[in-house]
Amino acid sequence: KTRIDSHKMIFDCRRPIPKKASDIGNWQGIFQTMTGISIVVNSCLICFVLDGSGASTEAGKVWVFNAIQYVLFILMLVTQVLVEDEPFKMKVQLARQDTIVDTYIKKVADEDDEPMEDDDEPMVIHENWLRAPEGLVRRTVPKKELLAEAAERDGEGEDGEEGEPLKEGESGEGTGDPGETKAE
Repeated sequence: KTRIDSHKMIFDCRRPIPKKASDIGNWQGIFQTMTGISIVVNSCLICFVLDGSGASTEAGKVWVFNAIQYVLFILMLVTQVLVEDEPFKMKVQLARQDTIVDTYIKKVADEDDEPMEDDDEPMVIHENWLRAPEGLVRRTVPKKELLAEAAERDGEGEDGEEGEPLKEGESGEGTGDPGETKAE
């Protein structure tokens, strides 16, 4: 009996495996039907039972009843059109997931994987990432302590600056500036 009970607990009484669904299925139609019925019933209660329509004759009450129904049904349709089915964050996450699947599973080439053209700049590898220009290499500004530490190691001073600008008559030798010219 214990083995039968354990088999039932392990195999028969398991939580169902979750499956992906595109929407809520038949419940969407049920909810829309219930909304339509509630609009008709509430309009009827307001106009005929509670006498909240303000009309004195039966024909006036019917016109108010129809007007309330049309306004509420139009409001329901406008709301359905204006409210998106997927929130923006979900769209971003799905696009990110598709990109990851394409890149790593399907091995689809990325747009950036094109061979370099003549007008493309070559990739620069910075040995000291603290000195790298702002951009893809360094995404955040390092803390001042890290800059001071790196400057002390490099022997450049406490402020982390790379040196004084050149004055007239000095050569730019050794600065690494591609636009520099040697003074002779």
